[in-house]
Amino acid sequence: MTKILFILLVLPSLISSFVNAAPPPPPCKRPSTALPSTVADIIPPIVSLLAGCIGGSIGVGVAYPLDTIKVKMQTYNNNKIRSTSGKSKPDGALAVTRLVLQQEGLKGFYSGVTSTMAGQAIIKGVIFLVYDALKVIFPSTALGVGLAAALSGAAGGVVCTPIERLKVVLQAGRMDEFTSPLGCLRKIVEEDGWEGLFTRGLEATLAREIPA
Repeated sequence: MTKILFILLVLPSLISSFVNAAPPPPPCKRPSTALPSTVADIIPPIVSLLAGCIGGSIGVGVAYPLDTIKVKMQTYNNNKIRSTSGKSKPDGALAVTRLVLQQEGLKGFYSGVTSTMAGQAIIKGVIFLVYDALKVIFPSTALGVGLAAALSGAAGGVVCTPIERLKVVLQAGRMDEFTSPLGCLRKIVEEDGWEGLFTRGLEATLAREIPA
């Protein structure tokens, strides 16, 4: 107990004397809250639009088969939706992959890819364009950049909702269900109207895109 008291009383004074004897550290410069922004950083609108269009379409083309598997797994609802044979739909990514290959072949992984690539080109083009335009308007701070990003996400979400609706319906169905993306679009509008096409799922899409 005596040793513990001694350490508690003496050790702080030893540390204090050592710190006082050491040379003071150099002053630390606080980072500026303003982010660098120059005239050279301003990107022409056409460049932002084209960059978003190209990047968005390429990204979709590369990842589309995996996205198709995800959509089919999410829409199967094993306990409710059953295959034509009466058996529950398969569970697991590998099982779904095998089923698509058996029933639809490799092209089944790319159902609706052309319309989705075109749609994503528009979505990402809008996001890039709005973001770079708002960066010039808002102050060059973390908050200003964050607001520009959030509003560009909102703009992209409005464009994204009907395009993703078409994509999901094409992916979830079979290849022979629709003759083309245009035929699928007609079916959606016929059953749900134009308002349903543009607004169904809009709130959830904005809740995803704005913070993203």
